[in-house]
Amino acid sequence: MITFWHDDNPWRDDVVYVTLEELAECVDKGNGLVRLPDDVAVSYDNRWLMNHWQLASNALDAYILPQPSGDHSIGVRWGSLGSQYFSPMAHKERTQALLDKRTKTANEVSQ
Repeated sequence: MITFWHDDNPWRDDVVYVTLEELAECVDKGNGLVRLPDDVAVSYDNRWLMNHWQLASNALDAYILPQPSGDHSIGVRWGSLGSQYFSPMAHKERTQALLDKRTKTANEVSQ
């Protein structure tokens, strides 16, 4: 998987990279708001996020940040500045299933 902002990501040692499409499926639909540059807040779902993420940049890193509690964070980084990431609310079960899949795949590759 190609990453663009790994060296700039403060969580680089802990994140598990996924595809943008996979990450969008982990979004907890209907539970979040995103504030647009014109200071208007809109609710988001995975389709809205996919449209905006893909239009925003061709250099995006999608990732899961595992948490000890099991309520993992998900995010998209689009730049080198600390603030250039978006972390929508994650759907716990879908995120855990994707993390399990990626961890299993990584373990199989390393053997």
